[in-house]
Amino acid sequence: MKVRKLLPLLFASQLVMFSAAAAGASYQTIYSFAGGTDGEVPVGGVIFGKNGSLYGVTNSGGNDLCGSFLEFSGCGTVFELTPQSDGSWEEDVLHVFNEFLDGGDPAAAVVMDGRGNLYGSTQYYGPFSNGTLWRLTPSGSGWSERILHVFTGGSDGFWCYGLTLSQAHLFGTTYAGGPSDNGEVFELSERPNGKWADKALHYFSGGDRDGDSPSDAIILDAHGNIFGTTYEGGPHIAGTVFEMQYKDGKWKEAPIYFFQGLPFGENFDGTNPTSGVVFDQQGNLYGTTDYGGSKGVGTIYELSPTGTGGWTEKVLYTFMDGKTAAIPPS
Repeated sequence: MKVRKLLPLLFASQLVMFSAAAAGASYQTIYSFAGGTDGEVPVGGVIFGKNGSLYGVTNSGGNDLCGSFLEFSGCGTVFELTPQSDGSWEEDVLHVFNEFLDGGDPAAAVVMDGRGNLYGSTQYYGPFSNGTLWRLTPSGSGWSERILHVFTGGSDGFWCYGLTLSQAHLFGTTYAGGPSDNGEVFELSERPNGKWADKALHYFSGGDRDGDSPSDAIILDAHGNIFGTTYEGGPHIAGTVFEMQYKDGKWKEAPIYFFQGLPFGENFDGTNPTSGVVFDQQGNLYGTTDYGGSKGVGTIYELSPTGTGGWTEKVLYTFMDGKTAAIPPS
């Protein structure tokens, strides 16, 4: 049985906003969580929705205790923050998770479709205690929840850490499960009968040639190719950046970079990426690692396409424990 990696969570009770200005960046607290029914430990960041509202999840809080091993009470919440005319923000709890019924302990950001529906995941609980995928639909009387998929812990994986929405299809990863218990990339699609079907696109095999344990959402480029990271795997067991292309009716996965995994020494490229990657307009990829670098506490890196099918890696910044932020969370 795979041992779950403990993701670095920011045990915060505030949401903050940074804004750029000519004199530099400004920092403002826009909402402080009270805990309990208000929710505790916001994670995964927030997204903008209609009318400038913000949507996100809390890892715990809500109502009753949710599992004896958690430090905080409650299974977590989905919330909305709405800007007010006086410059303040008002919070509404849209949904409270209920352990064995619909899961608990969400750890990733929500996504929103064009109709204003919210989609997300829970890491734990649900009918098989391996997490769920869900949708919240707005209505005149509030928000209604529908469970789209319940992870069984077998071939469909478990411990989902994020979703990506593309053309009415949901793509995601699981940290564990599959034939080798190394996680997977999956697709969730709605059928004409209204039911949602889960399909594994790739099972990670680990070892020297493949990744192991993806722990964040994937992204798609303009051609529909998938990019993401794995926390472990590769020849140095230090994680990978991978690409998936759809050819001849199936998806083919290949690592495009293996992290070297030397926290101290000649190679300072980082190890164990928890976060995924993002593109710039030139097609370069950017991400962070949890560990490694010259001080052993993480890096910010860039991957640039060579034009011949390869990629080159460059460390843009090395975190300095005690002087700057260390071990960047996803």
